[in-house]
Amino acid sequence: DIIAFTDDDCIPPRDWLQRHARHYGDPAIAAAGGPQVCPAPNFYEAFDMAQWSIRFDTIETIDRICDYEHLLTGNMSVRSAMFDRVGLFDEQFRSGCDSDFIRRVSRAGYRFVRDPDLRVDHLKVHGFRSYLGFRFRRALGSVLIDVKEETLSGRRFVPIINLGRTSRNWQRFAQGHGGGFVQCAGFWGLATLTRAVEVAGRAYYFVTVGRRYRMDPVSRTEAGPREGD
Repeated sequence: DIIAFTDDDCIPPRDWLQRHARHYGDPAIAAAGGPQVCPAPNFYEAFDMAQWSIRFDTIETIDRICDYEHLLTGNMSVRSAMFDRVGLFDEQFRSGCDSDFIRRVSRAGYRFVRDPDLRVDHLKVHGFRSYLGFRFRRALGSVLIDVKEETLSGRRFVPIINLGRTSRNWQRFAQGHGGGFVQCAGFWGLATLTRAVEVAGRAYYFVTVGRRYRMDPVSRTEAGPREGD
């Protein structure tokens, strides 16, 4: 009835499945997920956690699409019936198909839960090149969601606009890892570079897969709701 997802570099706690299952007493809840936390983060993991872990400050039940839902298949569960009702993962996504799927679940009238207590340990350790590659791939998924939903804005391709949202992440990073000159310079240098990499990823995918996706009506609907739902 419920399918749980994790990754080969994640270690769930012993009661991980029970923690997920407790959210499904409400039939309106279709999915649940939690953070993936590196137990001994280096600079790149700490930088990334400052950006994304803010989504899991408190337990939150989401009943509408609000931005980036951030339920990832490294730590997510979903009612199996959802795949019959809204379709499977869209395989044209090189990354981000989980976010696209959750958006379709939400549009079908279901709710989902973000719960910090559903934490798994994520053993991924990035270096400089691998982290930039990771951010490039993440951007591929975000732009394809915009293409599918016809919400793509030119702002997505202007790094300085996106960079302006990073000050809150810096405050979170500084609280946990120090706010000295070296940390500040490293954080903002990496933030500037990753924003540029993300714009490059969006532009690349928009010109290649995104353009074909817009021209192919089958691709736009094959992962959507089944006829009769």
